[in-house]
Amino acid sequence: MPRLLILTLSTGEAALPVLRRQLAAQSFTDFRHEIISGLPNQTAHNQLYRTIMSRASSFDLFLKLDADMTLRADTSLADALRRPSNTPTRSTSHFRSGIVSLKKRRSACTSSALV
Repeated sequence: MPRLLILTLSTGEAALPVLRRQLAAQSFTDFRHEIISGLPNQTAHNQLYRTIMSRASSFDLFLKLDADMTLRADTSLADALRRPSNTPTRSTSHFRSGIVSLKKRRSACTSSALV
């Protein structure tokens, strides 16, 4: 399984503690979760991109999870990572996963995650 860095941008979302607990309970554990918080939107995104570029040699995949997203199951990460493993260009693969946006759930839609 690949080494994964999960990056979360946060502006004080109430769901962030839930996401952190769900990540701790995942069956896939070869990941690091970092939260970028307290920054204006553009600055936070610039930090996210700089983090990805500077850590590219240390991780195989990067996943941006919004702070208001939740995971459907304890296997959500493992399920999501298993899917693109057969795709030649994983870095640009889109896949449907067990990750749900709370904002979108209100409108009865699921989200797609980008890895």
